[in-house]
Amino acid sequence: MDRGSIIIAVTAGEPRVVRCEDAPGGGTQLVPAQNAGELASATRAALVGLGADLSVDALYPCPIHLIEAARFRAMELPHDAITPAQAKDILYPDLGYQAGWQRLHRDIEAGRLRAYMVGPARSPKRYVSRAEVEALAADPPAKTRGRGRARASS
Repeated sequence: MDRGSIIIAVTAGEPRVVRCEDAPGGGTQLVPAQNAGELASATRAALVGLGADLSVDALYPCPIHLIEAARFRAMELPHDAITPAQAKDILYPDLGYQAGWQRLHRDIEAGRLRAYMVGPARSPKRYVSRAEVEALAADPPAKTRGRGRARASS
């Protein structure tokens, strides 16, 4: 999940609007909105409307109206933030358009690159760290993971 993604987390029957952020020491943590208490009834109503079972700990997509209402402290982007398009061009300059995007998305999904979502709920922007992209580009085995099965030579 991208850093900056806003979702609903249900824990011990309590739904909260949370944002994915870097955890101290690595990994990802879910940070509640500063106004999570004010949003509690609307958050619960949104999940009940989806037919969600609030007795089960789970993560759900957050409706736009709750994303727009949620308040979080400012999230810091990496000092070297670049767009995914720039990252694709650095990592996969020799691949076609579609293949390059597929590989970049696999890198993000596999955790080889951290993505950051920032901006308004209806049109967020996604960024990655240039240093992480360059480190991945310098590690050819990491770039080739997920390409499918190797062909046997005869």
